[in-house]
Amino acid sequence: MKLIVEDHWQTDQKLIDRLFFEQLVNYLINKAEQLPTLRDIKQAFPTVKVDRAMENYIRLGLIARSERRYKLLVPIYLQAETDDVIRSKFEQAKVMIAPWPKEKRRAWFFYQGQQLATHPQLYLTDSNSPLFVFRELIHEQLKVYELSDEEYDKTMPAYFTAMRSGAENRYEQFSYLGDVDPSYYLDQVAVLFEKLRTNPKRIRPSIFLKSLVDFGFLTEDCQLVASSPSKTGAPSQEDEILADCSQFEQRSILGQLWQFFEEGAYSIVEQGDYQYATRL
Repeated sequence: MKLIVEDHWQTDQKLIDRLFFEQLVNYLINKAEQLPTLRDIKQAFPTVKVDRAMENYIRLGLIARSERRYKLLVPIYLQAETDDVIRSKFEQAKVMIAPWPKEKRRAWFFYQGQQLATHPQLYLTDSNSPLFVFRELIHEQLKVYELSDEEYDKTMPAYFTAMRSGAENRYEQFSYLGDVDPSYYLDQVAVLFEKLRTNPKRIRPSIFLKSLVDFGFLTEDCQLVASSPSKTGAPSQEDEILADCSQFEQRSILGQLWQFFEEGAYSIVEQGDYQYATRL
């Protein structure tokens, strides 16, 4: 059983301890008919600081305690129960968006991502289906967006999410950034994007410039890769195709669609009236 934590939970992810929580989930599922006490859980996990962990999980709304017994509150989506819906909706959506030009498809994906981001959730699943990821970094001078089918892709928003959630080991390639503050980092890259557009000859090498190359916004010779498309959403009747699906089902369908129509992660930077992207 895999734990999916959407970005709303990012400030609390370090409190979850995924390895123990996923083991605890399987334990509680097996004990559903006779809910365990704290003593039972401690006996099952003798090497874990169970008291602190359980208090964290109760505070986060993942576990409930009633009459000294514990039960799971996290929604569970089983592949056997969701596959038919996901497969059917995927085919319907694929037929709908296949004739669209690339810019309109990306605008539709962007709109769907924004809708999902307004209702972030935490849940469990046994499915290995790709899940659609939409992230944003908001700064007073610019906005950065990510669309992907990977939890931790090589994008700027994913990098800072990993730094907050204790997954920094996934980004050893960016170790040269150290523990840079996100606001300070975005201050620096905002200046760089402005200079790249207006006077690129004045730019000097720096870790911030290197990161824009590594995140895919610049070529190796520090040229802007692409301008981003418009993010105007598709008409409402076209959005209704996923309206009756759960959050997990929507992310699964969108993840498979993204994998079918796109090649890897895609990032957009908005700065005033200008937009930049990691590919055409």
